[in-house]
Amino acid sequence: MASGRPVLLTILDMRTILRVLNGKLHLGLTQDNILTPTAEVAQQVFYNFVRYVLSVPESSLTTLPLTADVDVDNEMNRKSIPLVIVYQC
Repeated sequence: MASGRPVLLTILDMRTILRVLNGKLHLGLTQDNILTPTAEVAQQVFYNFVRYVLSVPESSLTTLPLTADVDVDNEMNRKSIPLVIVYQC
């Protein structure tokens, strides 16, 4: 069941990836950090992603209890899920 629409994939070079991650997430990543990431680097990338891209205040990430409101913000989910997928890739 082909939809008839071509799939367009963009391949980014290492300089572009580093420029965007360092610019958006305020990190000092190197090429080695991307090619062979450590757990600490991955944690810092996701931490800064939540802080700067999703605008989650730092206090809610470091203060116990670490609970979230039950109310789901559908607009935030709609905007953030594609970004999470991109950063996860």
